Amino acid sequence: MLNSRFTPLLCGHFFSQFGGWVNFLAILNIAVYRFHGTATDLLILNAASLLPSVLMTRWVGRITGTCKPKIVLCVSTLVVVLATLGLIWAPSFALFIGVVCIKYMAVSFADPAINVQARASMADDELGRAFSQLTLSRNLSKILAPAVGAAAAALVGDQHTMLLSVVLLALATGAFMIMPTAAPLARPAPAKAAPVHTPGWRAWPFFASVVVYGGLTLAVNSQFALVLKNSGYGSGAVGILMSCAAAGGILGGLVLARRSSGQATLHGLIRLGMVAALVFLALGCALLLPPGVGIFGLGLCFFGTGLNGAAIAVKRNVYLVSQFGDQVGAATATLQSVQQTIQFLAPFLGALLVSHLAAPTVFWTLGVQCLVLSGTLLLLTGLRIGDRRLIRQRA
Repeated sequence: MLNSRFTPLLCGHFFSQFGGWVNFLAILNIAVYRFHGTATDLLILNAASLLPSVLMTRWVGRITGTCKPKIVLCVSTLVVVLATLGLIWAPSFALFIGVVCIKYMAVSFADPAINVQARASMADDELGRAFSQLTLSRNLSKILAPAVGAAAAALVGDQHTMLLSVVLLALATGAFMIMPTAAPLARPAPAKAAPVHTPGWRAWPFFASVVVYGGLTLAVNSQFALVLKNSGYGSGAVGILMSCAAAGGILGGLVLARRSSGQATLHGLIRLGMVAALVFLALGCALLLPPGVGIFGLGLCFFGTGLNGAAIAVKRNVYLVSQFGDQVGAATATLQSVQQTIQFLAPFLGALLVSHLAAPTVFWTLGVQCLVLSGTLLLLTGLRIGDRRLIRQRA
């Protein structure tokens, strides 16, 4: 059951995600059709959307760790609204890219602040359900935004689609403004205060697991349409499989919203990554089948990736909040930085594999790589690190 402290956060998160995805699709269309962007221009645009959060990790961690999350969320969303208005009237591609950078600098504050607010709003045993609902709202926005954005672009054009995203982001800002100021719920006090800075090398097993899983799932994202084409599938296969993955994500969010506990361990996260690797091995096998039959196997595998991905997203946030304590803002900023870096670099690995290996072998290679690295992580961390705090507290 949602409480009055969490409901505005959930509504604001949904509208900000919905508006952000509509905004993202309009940005791509404007770059291609208004500025006639080339492949190089799109690569620059991709870097402008991913790298700001990487470069600002330390500042994001400090600000979200010291300022009230309500203020951070309101200010960052307002900056996104103003940046979106700037994108509508940007006179040149260079200025357009500059405003995109400003927009994503502001966006980088949202997830850390949301995690800080969630920790303050929910009891420990409710965190799992809370993050399940946040994940569900994110997955719903990913499904609704492309349809709404495409319809709006066809009816009124990309500039008015941008204005639609402004309205959605304004609704998010309103929800964040009525959100109660975070006053941490009573929790057992630690013996010593945790330092307020970005988590250091002692947290490496957690972030290493993020890198391993991200390298698996993001390597072939941009190449998958080509993989399907080379395997004899038609252009409609991509949409079908994306719908299967989205359905798995939504079902996973619904199930976890009802049953998820407020507990997560590092070893549990690593094992979920290994499950994803097994699904990739099955994907490779499905690509051996004729397209008429293989599409069913691929659809089942994509449904599994969505289901498993929802579980990882929820458990990862629960782990952050429970293990990093008062450093959750800095830890989330570091997580975000790691994810964006992998999202930028992993496609290069995918392109290399797709250009030199047969389609099934690409997925088998990635799956085996993930299993080996995940197994190594389990061996290196050992049982002693799975269920205890990774950040050693100091005076």
